[in-house]
Amino acid sequence: MWQKSRHARPVRNRLASEGERPCNRAIETTITGYMKTFVNPDTLPRNPAFSQAIVVRNPSTTIYVGGQNAITPKGEIVGDTIEEQVTRALTNVERALAAAGASIDDVVRWTISVVEGQNLQGAFGAFRERHPALANPPTLSVQVVAGLANPRFLVEIDAIAVQ
Repeated sequence: MWQKSRHARPVRNRLASEGERPCNRAIETTITGYMKTFVNPDTLPRNPAFSQAIVVRNPSTTIYVGGQNAITPKGEIVGDTIEEQVTRALTNVERALAAAGASIDDVVRWTISVVEGQNLQGAFGAFRERHPALANPPTLSVQVVAGLANPRFLVEIDAIAVQ
């Protein structure tokens, strides 16, 4: 059974001892035997939609969810708008996580690929509607791409979750 080390130093002390500016916005949480530290240093801008970095300490299980599109189990594409496709892609991410024994709360990293010319605010709005503000949001990377595997796909979402 895993136990938290008595020798672990708080993030603030570790950074200060390495000559770096202290991180005044690190929040450590322990959940089911592993520790996630949400790091938002004062040297980077603060955004309520995502954390700058997350440190995960073992033992843990990491789940990588491959890119999910707005597609049904029968292979039918759902929705013609970015908002509809984001909602469906998120449903598919949730289903993949559930199949792996995880949930959206275990996600530490989102990568969202949006096809060039799509309304990014609409995409973010649909994402936030589905998953409102979190106290400690995962990290996030958004990329605008020329196209995806099917010309009708407008968005692809993948995730990394840790349990």
